[in-house]
Amino acid sequence: MSPNIDPVAVSVGIAAAVLILLATLPALNSIIQKLWHGSYTSLESLPEDQDGEATEESISSYSTTVQMTAIYTASVVGLVASTVKAVISTTQDSVRYSEVESWFQFGTFVLLLPHVMALSFKHEYASQFRIASYASLASVAQFIMSGFLDVRLLTPAHYDNLTRFQVAIWIIQLVATACLLFACLCLPRRPDVFINDKVVDRQYTASALSRFTFAWPGHLVKYIIKNPSIDIHELPRMDHYTRSENLLAKFSERSPAQALWRQIFGLHYTTFAKHWILTATEALLNFVPKVSMYFILHSLERKQEGENIGIDNWIWTLILAVGLILSCWTGTWMRWVGDSQLALRIEAQLCAAVFAKAMLKKDTRGAEKSTADEDGDEEVDGNEEEVDKEDSEKKGTQQWIINLMGIDA
Repeated sequence: MSPNIDPVAVSVGIAAAVLILLATLPALNSIIQKLWHGSYTSLESLPEDQDGEATEESISSYSTTVQMTAIYTASVVGLVASTVKAVISTTQDSVRYSEVESWFQFGTFVLLLPHVMALSFKHEYASQFRIASYASLASVAQFIMSGFLDVRLLTPAHYDNLTRFQVAIWIIQLVATACLLFACLCLPRRPDVFINDKVVDRQYTASALSRFTFAWPGHLVKYIIKNPSIDIHELPRMDHYTRSENLLAKFSERSPAQALWRQIFGLHYTTFAKHWILTATEALLNFVPKVSMYFILHSLERKQEGENIGIDNWIWTLILAVGLILSCWTGTWMRWVGDSQLALRIEAQLCAAVFAKAMLKKDTRGAEKSTADEDGDEEVDGNEEEVDKEDSEKKGTQQWIINLMGIDA
């Protein structure tokens, strides 16, 4: 291998290209479908999903103009910057060491363009959000690869030879990729949907960034601050994942012969897996501050010995900050998934099953009382006593059912 070709850079570039290509497949499929069947999608009715139905007002207030403008601008700027960077690294001997890295960054940025083209077509809201999600993943891979390759070149042997223009091009490309990522994350998933004239909780309506940062209930928090005596009917309706009728319907579809824990795990195994992955990720991220501090102290020791450490300390300080932020965010999401998506839904599901069971209970304790008079010998006073006795037995039976519900719950 040529001395100008870094095997680590080639490996990182190939890995990033493969990841970005895989994330681009849905966008390519969407482009092919639109070119084959036409780029216009007619909507015969208002958008509707399992959460509810959109209204004309919510559709008119739904807009992605700002986000799409940012996506187009970031794509053009990033493509121009990566092209200039690749050409300069090829034509100028002073920066020839970055030729492979620059062309890898150019090639992977070109792979981001199908996402932009697919997002420009008219889609159903869920399809557009899905393509934007894959574009975000591809942008993350592009940003990490570009940052890693560029930082590796900022060593004492190389950064002294860089001109301000070259540094500016590197920064512009990274900023353009970050802006593309941010714009894709800010695309809203759908307009507001309603059920029984009540707006549904916006967790699955807002953008991915709002969901990841827990910003979607911000308007509700502000409303509660202004109206402390809020009534339950003023709160948004729950999404279909949390509604008791939907949870009970799914629970009733399971075989009653299975053990209860098997039924619960079968209904929520994806959420369990999400919680386990977040737990393992948080455990790994907890090591990042310790490792970063070790290398920071090691760099300071090398500096005291007179060695030129370059920007090593800055890099490890940045890794320390990012690790702390990701660890905190992962831990918060782990607790949110455990409380809101596991504990709350399982509790609602079991309580709904208990109440459904109680509704099927019959008043069997009053079935053994005497039947209607066969010989017509009963007097009116006797009938009144029987009615009083029947009422008391009925109340006792209802209380018995309520007690069973309380014990099961």
